[in-house]
Amino acid sequence: MRVRLSSLIALLSLPALTAPAWAKNQTADVRLNRPGTIEGISLQPGKYHIVVYEEGTEVKFIRDGKIVAYVQANWVRLDRKAEHSGLLLSGDEVDEIDFAGKDIAITFHLSVEQGAATNAQR
Repeated sequence: MRVRLSSLIALLSLPALTAPAWAKNQTADVRLNRPGTIEGISLQPGKYHIVVYEEGTEVKFIRDGKIVAYVQANWVRLDRKAEHSGLLLSGDEVDEIDFAGKDIAITFHLSVEQGAATNAQR
């Protein structure tokens, strides 16, 4: 019985031990030069630290150490790696975040399939 219990405990703790391998964050420091919005949330000009889990869809916008926006997004694959991190705007609405040196981006208005089609057209 002890062997089974020990094996069960070891098996259940395995995901906790492997979490750092799959829970990799993507981060970017970006500057917004004019007022903008993200999912109806106003963003003032300034420097933002963006955090998103690679497998997740929640994006945090942090300014001066405070979370100012927490929104849902979709991952899209780019045709080539982004040269620098940055926000892509449509008017004053944030549409996409690119990450320097990565061929993945976050989009806020397209499904994954639409994003792939858009990226193919770039």
